[in-house]
Amino acid sequence: DDIITEPEERSESLLDILRSGQHLLTLINDVLDLTKVEAGQMTLAPIALDLRHELASVDRIMSPLFAQRRQRYTYSVPPDFPPVYADGGRMRQVILNILSNANKFTPDGGTITLAASVNASCEAQIAITDSGIGIKADDIPLIWQEFRQIDTSINRKYEGTGLGLTLTRRLLALMHGRIWLESTPGIGTTFSLALPLADGVRA
Repeated sequence: DDIITEPEERSESLLDILRSGQHLLTLINDVLDLTKVEAGQMTLAPIALDLRHELASVDRIMSPLFAQRRQRYTYSVPPDFPPVYADGGRMRQVILNILSNANKFTPDGGTITLAASVNASCEAQIAITDSGIGIKADDIPLIWQEFRQIDTSINRKYEGTGLGLTLTRRLLALMHGRIWLESTPGIGTTFSLALPLADGVRA
């Protein structure tokens, strides 16, 4: 109702509007994507995907968010890492969902790492580790449920849709992948996801 004249106040108000719009857009897109998956109408276009290219794209998106909270983010992929068989756009969405959670639940000045390797089952494995608040063992099954968020003070402070991890797991399943996690309250969390390598897929 008041006229904002100070540039600093104007910038803060515009930033609030931007964040609110982004939050609403994320909610709408997650609901639409989940509806498509449940209706069997999600169409993917898997190809032999260079994981390094996708991670570089994700890094450009997430770096400003990490910098804003002084979080140290590093990722490593061996130079000879083989292509994975996945949909590029959905793969970026999966990694962004996990990194966004890491950014959200890791305190200012914390660390977040991503490492890619080939596991004993000849799958591409990506491990994303943070030094965040962690998750109690009893609460781990709850995070995969739709519209469900763990009731913590930091979660009340930073809003979320409660759909990101549900959608992430279902998108990975459509790409013949899987996801699991290990977590220690007060220490941090590691999300691991596995995908087939392109040379292991037969038409």
